[in-house]
Amino acid sequence: GQGDCCVLKMPGGENFLIDGGSSNKKNTAVCQILPYLKNQGISQIDGIFISHTDQDHISGVQEILEMAVKKLNSVKLGCLYLPEWENPPAAWEKLKQTAKEAGIPVRTLKEGDCLNAGKLQLQIIAPAVSASGADVNEDGMVIKVKYEEFLGLLTGDIGEETKKESVRWILR
Repeated sequence: GQGDCCVLKMPGGENFLIDGGSSNKKNTAVCQILPYLKNQGISQIDGIFISHTDQDHISGVQEILEMAVKKLNSVKLGCLYLPEWENPPAAWEKLKQTAKEAGIPVRTLKEGDCLNAGKLQLQIIAPAVSASGADVNEDGMVIKVKYEEFLGLLTGDIGEETKKESVRWILR
């Protein structure tokens, strides 16, 4: 893809960013993500979720974290959530390290973890508990989003088989 980014803006005031990058552009954060957040009146991101570490999903997030290290970011950042992998690639380590330097807490998430914010429930249905991170797409984070009657699935770039498996989860 050309790049992926998803913003969850909740009625309760919480905001979440899922991925944020571009495969072909530099300055994704400054040119795309941050102006969009400003336009939406979002000054705080409670959580940034990284589904997997391909550049088209993380380049903008990496930029935002680097800006935060230098205290240049206009948006307050809550927590960075990474998929829990046994042998994560260098890009994963770099995100984690940069967040730590910026004073942003980092949590890893795997199947079975659950986050609640007001009426919002985020249920992590992948990666599997022993995912290695060798195939960043297939081992990516999949999030089931539940808000009152709404149900959604954020799938990153998982393949067809994993998607089918995830849909079974939703129907449970």
